[in-house]
Amino acid sequence: MKKIVKARRISSTSLMLTIPADVVKALNIKKDDNVEVVFLRTLDKEVKYKTFRCRKCGHIRDVREDEEIYCTACDCTDLEEIENSPDYICSICGKQCFGYGNNPEPLATGKCCDECNKTVIAQRITNLQAVEHSQTNDNNLN
Repeated sequence: MKKIVKARRISSTSLMLTIPADVVKALNIKKDDNVEVVFLRTLDKEVKYKTFRCRKCGHIRDVREDEEIYCTACDCTDLEEIENSPDYICSICGKQCFGYGNNPEPLATGKCCDECNKTVIAQRITNLQAVEHSQTNDNNLN
């Protein structure tokens, strides 16, 4: 079986793949199934997709123009078209991002991108070292 799959980069090392609905049905792929994917090449021709949200369960999926429109999560056909928008905006640098994001505390609230998360991790380590140093000094005074 040969099919076109939409890939969206969500970090420097991760891709999110949109598998066409007819492939999902034909292979009986369930929500948490592991699927082996073989990458052959990137197509020069752009494939047009539209983004839909299921009115019943809220699941969001991209659908190719020539593909049947239905929800792969609850298998209903009550979907509304939505504009393709980022999943979140990084609360540190303001960049529009796709994917799950990272916890930006203690530097900010909301979500942060993978690049800003490096700064967050460094700050957390610095904070932990300061607490450990403070506890060591308190113990030396007693």
